[in-house]
Amino acid sequence: MSVLELKEIYKIFGSGHGHIALKNINLGLDKGEFLAIMGSSGSGKTTLMNVASTVMKASSGKVFINGLDTEHLTEEELAILRREKIGFVFQDFRLIDNLNVKENIILPLVFNGLKVDEIHNKLNKIKDILNLEEIIKKKSIYELSGGQKQKIAIARAIIHEPVILFADEPTGKLDSNLANNIMNLLQEINKNLHMSIIMVTHNSLSASFCDRVLFLRDGEIYNEIYNGEEKINFHKRILDVVAFLGGNTYDL
Repeated sequence: MSVLELKEIYKIFGSGHGHIALKNINLGLDKGEFLAIMGSSGSGKTTLMNVASTVMKASSGKVFINGLDTEHLTEEELAILRREKIGFVFQDFRLIDNLNVKENIILPLVFNGLKVDEIHNKLNKIKDILNLEEIIKKKSIYELSGGQKQKIAIARAIIHEPVILFADEPTGKLDSNLANNIMNLLQEINKNLHMSIIMVTHNSLSASFCDRVLFLRDGEIYNEIYNGEEKINFHKRILDVVAFLGGNTYDL
């Protein structure tokens, strides 16, 4: 079952012929699938994620989320869809400074108007799943390390149990050890909660945690490879495509 489907997506910036950022993108994401999107700067990765998550409207084509055609939804309906069905994780964490750790996590539930006991139950559930017992005791987010901040950002992104989690360079500001921890965490969320994840990344090692890697080039799908083998072999296949496209070991 597809939780996300893009059909013949084009995105053009500017008037007239403009700049074609996405060209005839056809893409499906199955329930419980973990997909990485790679490509050089300007290849269309971020634009694709923005269109897929309804943050940006396509110039033409259709976006279906959980079977719902998003084309004719009002801005208010799209906002509700994003609040209820989609989670977002960003490279720069985007935690709110004047809220404590617990308040940052439960923010989506407050926006969705859940009752206090419902919020409490969901917080306890996510605390157990992500092992947040010690982190959540800290009052200020300034007490958190980079890895802990990203862990809290992930908790906030999934506490409302979205259909799809969009992760934009989630390991971009972390060292290799912390990046590995975050990728293990995302993989656990994907497997244990059967949550579909789309991740934009420049890091080939991070991409090797995924079920499938899609490569963009000049706004088009250039190639995609599937993970059906040992991780080290999958990583090598990713590196082969990266090298062919002109990137290095960690950057594409």
